[in-house]
Amino acid sequence: MIKMLCAYTEEIDEIGDAVEEIAGQIDFTSLLPNSVGVVSCYREFLETGVVQAIAKRMPFDIVGATTLANGTSGHSGNMLLCLSVITSDDVRLAAVMSEALSTENYKEPIAGAYKRAVEALGERPKLLIPFLPLIPNVGAEAMLTELEGLSGKAPMFGMIACDKNLGLVDSATILNGRSDHCALAMLAISGDIHPRFFVSAISEDKIQKQKAIITSSEGNLLKEVNDMPLMEYFRTIGLTFGDGLEGINAIPLVVDYNDGTKPLVRAAYMVTEEGYAPCGGEMPNGGTLSIGFTDTPDILRTAKDTLEAAAEYGKNGMLIMPCLARYLELAADPLAELEYASQVLGDMPYHMCYSGGEICPVYGESGEPVNRFHNFTFIACAF
Repeated sequence: MIKMLCAYTEEIDEIGDAVEEIAGQIDFTSLLPNSVGVVSCYREFLETGVVQAIAKRMPFDIVGATTLANGTSGHSGNMLLCLSVITSDDVRLAAVMSEALSTENYKEPIAGAYKRAVEALGERPKLLIPFLPLIPNVGAEAMLTELEGLSGKAPMFGMIACDKNLGLVDSATILNGRSDHCALAMLAISGDIHPRFFVSAISEDKIQKQKAIITSSEGNLLKEVNDMPLMEYFRTIGLTFGDGLEGINAIPLVVDYNDGTKPLVRAAYMVTEEGYAPCGGEMPNGGTLSIGFTDTPDILRTAKDTLEAAAEYGKNGMLIMPCLARYLELAADPLAELEYASQVLGDMPYHMCYSGGEICPVYGESGEPVNRFHNFTFIACAF
């Protein structure tokens, strides 16, 4: 059996009031033998010491990350801290944090964190919920590749930590009283758990019919399309970005791996001096590339469709981590997706927070989950 208990606070400055508000919303008598709290919060909750005080008060570990906006229990906002307790009698949970990751050394710290998780569980995990830092020149998929190799391709659902700054310079991952801009935090779960994953990004009618082939790439670095330099290809389809250095990150790049899984959406973060585009995830050689676009109606439509599908499965609880680009697109009503979650899910326990990049499996032709990294995407994990 697995349950989720949800709490929130808007109290940033008065530490004691914040702790009591969170504690007052959690029925500690209903906790089962194994419990871990998932936390997401506005950055200032770390700076004032609220997160650290809540962690000290709780009789279980808490793990998570900073976020741009979040919601739970029918309440949502920007300057908010949400805590959801996953508790079970037949599922084991372990929360860990790595040492600092760097461009030169990220594999060893990830391996160390995973090893501690396995030791705590007593077996290999069946589900990993990673909270990733943004490390220059180390893409999220490189970190996921390491975790896949260590775990035997266990399903992964998670996010890159984010904050109110577009450069994510104040983002942090969290484990109990510790927060770190460069460390990976993770919840590892084993036992009788059967999660279901839900993904949506852009409706089919928002994707250009014109398709191209990625003919040169290196990991997440997109170099050539249709045997043309990237910027030249963009010009042939009528896309220009001034001097090539601005505006490209607002264009969803839809990538089909041609392996039977659904196409994914990527963001190109910038254009290098060589004319290459570092993207949010892998841009596979031979993959099919299409250009998409987003607007408010489509964002809300895909959110609603995903929530309704997930609600059919996730009666025990749900984690939801949409992309911050969707939040920014909803400029006139930025909390609209969070409000949809409250309307669609009602009394169902859920925890929703915006991410700097989404980690969620997609289902291939065999029906088995395949781990993928996403941008511009709405993801949900139902228990």
